[in-house]
Amino acid sequence: MSQDDNNPYGTQEPVPPNPYDGSYAVYDNPAPYGSAPLLLKIAGIVNIVMAGIDILYAALWAIVAICVATGALDPQLANLPERPAVAPGDIPNSVLVAVILGIGVLALAAGLLKLIGGIKILRRSSGAWGFGLVSGILGCLQIWCSYLCLIPLAVGVFTIVVLSLENSRRYLRENPASGAGPSPLP
Repeated sequence: MSQDDNNPYGTQEPVPPNPYDGSYAVYDNPAPYGSAPLLLKIAGIVNIVMAGIDILYAALWAIVAICVATGALDPQLANLPERPAVAPGDIPNSVLVAVILGIGVLALAAGLLKLIGGIKILRRSSGAWGFGLVSGILGCLQIWCSYLCLIPLAVGVFTIVVLSLENSRRYLRENPASGAGPSPLP
């Protein structure tokens, strides 16, 4: 009687390869890139959405700056009768407009870089990994914005994690238009 005859479960299935030898991903996931295409598509879409929010945020600050500069919005309420025209400690409108425009320009620059990064990730064009990483870092650093600061942080962390996966890097290296093999990527 052989040892297999004592096994009530019949013949045993082959043992999967060692998970640490690099072939485990091929055994576990038959697709060559695993979940990288889906994760990169999600990262690209959420970066484009966040870019749109940043650009709208910049437009809002531009409108506020125009209103302050034209006097339509008086931030210091100097027109009240009980207050002098220029009180001690008042910030000149030109300084206030410059600060507001600075915030708007920073939000616009961040929005444009996120937009470029999201589009490059979705199209898998050259520089997708670099611009995507810039988008993720900007999302993490963009705590100066006043709208729900945790959402850009979460999108930034997600983008950085997705781009750090080896399958994602291999997927982005392959040129989608020609179907050629991988190109060098940092």
